[in-house]
Amino acid sequence: MELKRFKGIGITSAAVMVAWLLLSDAKVFAEGIYEGIKLCTSVLIPSLFPFMALAGFICTSGVSEVLSKVLKPLTVTLFKLPEELGGIIIMGFIGGYPAAARSIAAEVKQGRISAETGERMLCFCVNAGPPFLIGVIGVGMLGSFKAGAILFVSQLVSALVIGLLMSLRAKREQINRDMQGVKQSYSQVFVNSVTDAAQAVISMCAFVLLFCAALNYCKNSGFIIGGINFAANVFSLNPNKVAAFLIGITEVTAGCAAVAENAGMPMLAFVTAFGSLSVIFQIYGQLAGSGMRLTAFTLSRVIHGLLSMGICALLIKIFPDAVTAAVQFKGGEITSGSAVSSVLLVAVAAMFLLTVGKRQS
Repeated sequence: MELKRFKGIGITSAAVMVAWLLLSDAKVFAEGIYEGIKLCTSVLIPSLFPFMALAGFICTSGVSEVLSKVLKPLTVTLFKLPEELGGIIIMGFIGGYPAAARSIAAEVKQGRISAETGERMLCFCVNAGPPFLIGVIGVGMLGSFKAGAILFVSQLVSALVIGLLMSLRAKREQINRDMQGVKQSYSQVFVNSVTDAAQAVISMCAFVLLFCAALNYCKNSGFIIGGINFAANVFSLNPNKVAAFLIGITEVTAGCAAVAENAGMPMLAFVTAFGSLSVIFQIYGQLAGSGMRLTAFTLSRVIHGLLSMGICALLIKIFPDAVTAAVQFKGGEITSGSAVSSVLLVAVAAMFLLTVGKRQS
C-alpha cells in the first residue's frame, strides 16, 4: 500500500511538472509539434500508410496464400512457423515497423496462433521498410542508393539471425483453421484495410508529435545540453554524436537526420533496427488486447540494433565505395522515396492480380 501511495504521488508530481512546462514553454513545444507534423506528412504517412493498407489486405485476402507458398521453406523450415504466416513475414521485412505487428496481433486475437508464437514473431518481424531505409535515408539523407541498400541488408540479415536463434528451441505450431472467420468480398476487405490503416497511422503520428515536442524541449534546455556535454567530456566522446544518438533512440525519423549529419552508417544501422522509443510505444498500441507479453520484444530491439550495427560495419569494409559515395546531409527536405515504394507496391499488386485470376470473387 505504501509503495502504491508513493507511486501515485510520484506520477501526480510528474504530471503537474509536465503541465507547468507545457504552459511556461508553450512556444517551444508548439515548434516541436510543427516539426513532427512535417515529418509525418513528408515521411511517415507517404512511406507507411500504403504498406499498412496493403498489409491488412494481404492478411485478409487470398494474396497471403500465394506469398505463404513461396516462403514456405523460410517460414516452416527456418522459423518453425505455420506455412500460412509467410505473408506476414514478408510484410515484416518490407512493410515498415508496425505493418507486421498489426497482422500478428490480429492472428493472435482471432485465436489462429498462440500468444507465444506471436511474441516470437514480433522479435524479428518489426523492421524499417526499404522505402524508408533506401529512399529516405540512403538517397534522401546520404545521397547514396548503395548506402541505403547496405542499411536494408544489415537489418534484414540481423532479423533472419534473430528469427533463426529464437526458433532453435521452439515447437512447431499449426494454424488454427477453426478460427477462419467470415469470408468477405475483395471490395469489403479493401475498404476495411484502408480504414484500419488510417486509424493506425493516426495513432503513430500522435506518438511522433508527442516525442518531437519533447525532443524540441530537450534541444532548448540548457540543463539537458549541459548534461550531454558533461557526459561526453567524461567519456571522451563527441557531444554532437551523443546528442544525435539520444535523438535517434527517442524518435527514429528525426533521429536518423541527426545521426546522418553527425555520425556514421553503423550508428544509423543501430538506430533504424532499434526503432526508437516512439516506435516501441507505437507497437505497444498495435498489440492492445492481444494478451502478448512485451518483454522479449523490448529486449530484442537492443539485440537487433547491435547485430545490424556489426553487420553494417562489415559490409562497409566489403563495399567501401558505398560510404565514399554518400554525401553529407545538408538539411534539405526529407522525401518519402516514392520510386522505391512504387516498385514494391507494383510487385505485390502483381501477385494480387495473379491470385484474383485463380479465385472466384
